[in-house]
Amino acid sequence: MHYVESPTSPLYSSISNTSFSSSPSGTFYFDDDEGEKSDEEEEEPDEEEKNQSLEEVDVSVLKTFLNDKLHQLGEKPQMEYPELDLIPRCRFRPSDYILIVHYVINKVLNYPLPCDWVEDAEELYNHNPELIAGSS
Repeated sequence: MHYVESPTSPLYSSISNTSFSSSPSGTFYFDDDEGEKSDEEEEEPDEEEKNQSLEEVDVSVLKTFLNDKLHQLGEKPQMEYPELDLIPRCRFRPSDYILIVHYVINKVLNYPLPCDWVEDAEELYNHNPELIAGSS
């Protein structure tokens, strides 16, 4: 099951209306005053800047940026999704912040997601999922 941010949500519109840039050092930053043009001509990026990959993006700056955007929204994270019909004992209900910071950023940067191995259990559904995940 995939959760997709609605194009009408404040987070989507906030991020989609922001232009992103990358410096030669690989630092990630965003431009708030996208509509304002300077009197000076903008320099063309050199070949090194054009070939810069997403792996060079500073993850901590990206996380800080997204954290600031989430706090600007001023909304409490949605912890329950009543419209979902989940199987019994399904307890994975991450907040929007957790999804963005721990999963979406890694997905965008093409980093492998951490793999949590679940130990073999005869009756897996009779155990608390939080305890099983913590025991590996």
